[in-house]
Amino acid sequence: KSENNQMLVVRLLEVEGKGTVVKLKLNQWRCRQAVLCNPLEEDYQQLKCNVSEVVVPLKKYELVTVKLHVANLSKG
Repeated sequence: KSENNQMLVVRLLEVEGKGTVVKLKLNQWRCRQAVLCNPLEEDYQQLKCNVSEVVVPLKKYELVTVKLHVANLSKG
């Protein structure tokens, strides 16, 4: 979580050797924007997100970094 509580960084690794799609469920957060980024957290691709879920495609053995721009549901 970032210092201003507006961004979460998630790293995902596919380990079974099969491409897949991951759905991240955000229970206490509202997603405003989701972006794939490189290991230095520089943005390169927008991801599909709705208020409570982000869809992340993964290739086999791929490591991805996702930046989630969020708002805490308890604070609005």
